[in-house]
Amino acid sequence: MNGTEKIVARILADADLQVKTALDAAQKAIADESAKVEAECESMLACAKEAAEKNAHSILSRAESAASMDARRSLLLSKAEMLDRAYETAEKAFLDADDDERMRFCMALTARALESVLKEEADLRACYGEEREADAFCVILSEKDRLAFGDRFIGEFLKSEGKDFKDSRVKAMTLSPDGGAFGTGIILSCGEYEHNATLGMLLTAHRNDCEQEVYRLLFPTVS
Repeated sequence: MNGTEKIVARILADADLQVKTALDAAQKAIADESAKVEAECESMLACAKEAAEKNAHSILSRAESAASMDARRSLLLSKAEMLDRAYETAEKAFLDADDDERMRFCMALTARALESVLKEEADLRACYGEEREADAFCVILSEKDRLAFGDRFIGEFLKSEGKDFKDSRVKAMTLSPDGGAFGTGIILSCGEYEHNATLGMLLTAHRNDCEQEVYRLLFPTVS
């Protein structure tokens, strides 16, 4: 091998070495990049899976919450219908009671109304020094009750429920000659204002309290 051939052989050998080095570097870079891409893909898949699971859980939770809310709304409607029937039955029982029972009921309501009014007057005097005393008390019965026992109502009241009242206005209490347009119960006229103790008002107030309690039980997180 002459000198020229040796030079060519040396150049070829250097070229082979350079090519091998370049190929090795390229293969390493490809492997590194492949590993990096694979890791990124795995991370993206994991994130996508986590997001999908969270989304599925959120959808399921909302569905369960909606189903639960619908069930509670249905139950609330059922409870309301039950309350309707219960209060209709109670009102009918009061209205269908005999005259003596209705009179005792009205006398008890009159006593409670007087106690409430007298206490309110005393509280106003004690707390604010205000005077808001009725000149006189007058009981208004329903037209049906006025015709049934109005002629003896005040006398029977003063002998029973009213005997413990010391206020002179109670002793001088009168009965309105006109009956009210309600089923039963009483309205206590106190001069410029009235204390409503009719059966309809009492049942409505009690019904509202029951409805609110039922609603709180069924929807405890709703203000």
